[in-house]
Amino acid sequence: MRVEHNHTRRYVVAAIIVALLFVMLTVTRLTYTASADGRLPAPAIVMPENNAFVTGKFKYYRMWQSVEGASAYQYRSYYDAQATKLSQNIVYTQLYRYSDHKTDHVYWWQVRAIDAEGRYGEWSELRKVTIDSSKPIIATPTFSQQPIGITITGTVTEPHLDTVTMRVDGEDIDSSAIAVTGNSYAATLSSLAAGSHTLVIMVTDKAGNVATASHTFTVADTTAPVITAAAPTELTEGDSLVITGTATDNYSAAASVDIVL
Repeated sequence: MRVEHNHTRRYVVAAIIVALLFVMLTVTRLTYTASADGRLPAPAIVMPENNAFVTGKFKYYRMWQSVEGASAYQYRSYYDAQATKLSQNIVYTQLYRYSDHKTDHVYWWQVRAIDAEGRYGEWSELRKVTIDSSKPIIATPTFSQQPIGITITGTVTEPHLDTVTMRVDGEDIDSSAIAVTGNSYAATLSSLAAGSHTLVIMVTDKAGNVATASHTFTVADTTAPVITAAAPTELTEGDSLVITGTATDNYSAAASVDIVL
């Protein structure tokens, strides 16, 4: 009886092992047949987004999600959007590739999984990346005097211009006051006190490269003060002449008032 019992236990253990192997093989087969033609599915791209702008001054990553059943990944980059001019063709086991290109250029890239048997999966989408490591160049602006304030106009040499911001005497200028058209900008700053001021222009491109330029300008007071006066029109001998009035200016109080009789 003990012999039969041991045989029964062995049969049960063997059946469990066979069942586990069947489950493992089934799972593996389902993984490999995720695509209609039996190839592994395309990895999902994590970063960067399509048509991204990055600076080569620092290392940047291209990352993708893991694919179940993959043992490695093939990375390719191209010089054209049709993926016909190959730039790089590398096989990785990790889920990323990092670079620090110094030269400005544009390329497209994609990745696919490789299973344990060496079969290639489907390609991911083709993503475009623009490397821009150059700072914008800010030309010397023009300052045009207005009745109240001053208008600042200028141009920027930058193919991927993003934002133009300004500070006057250490205070940020509201972005709504700065109009950017193409590579030109203009801003009219009013309510500035007459005299010398310091302007700082900061330009940022889409890759995050920043350029700054500092200039001084002078706001001239070109508007005469406005005077109102009142005095009696008829006097008799011995009366005192009393003249009253106000003197206002667009920039500041009147410096002096002279009365000539």
